[in-house]
Amino acid sequence: AFLAGCIPVVFDFPSYMHGQRSWWMEDGSPFQLSVPFPEDIPYEDIVVVIPGTENYTQSAINMLLKLRSMSAEDIARRQGLLQDYRHFLSFQWDGSRPDAFTAIMQRIGRFVRGRPQVR
Repeated sequence: AFLAGCIPVVFDFPSYMHGQRSWWMEDGSPFQLSVPFPEDIPYEDIVVVIPGTENYTQSAINMLLKLRSMSAEDIARRQGLLQDYRHFLSFQWDGSRPDAFTAIMQRIGRFVRGRPQVR
């Protein structure tokens, strides 16, 4: 969805981790463990989150109501953020701009810099 410019729509459930949310299933893993580069991409500002319920019909109705109520400005804002961050999810073989490889290297750099010095 990101690379095509489509705004992802996810169903939101309680995670097995207290206070966290799953975009996969009830008692599923927190969405931060399910998406690439959660520290770099503001997923919560991009995706449309629909409260998941045990009643799938109600969840579908909630989704339709949410999507129909979105303003053109909100859609444009989310699509703008998609444009700003989609390069983190693809590889630019010509090295023309930062890409997923760049994001991986930045994560490794942050990890290494954050480790205690061993002498």
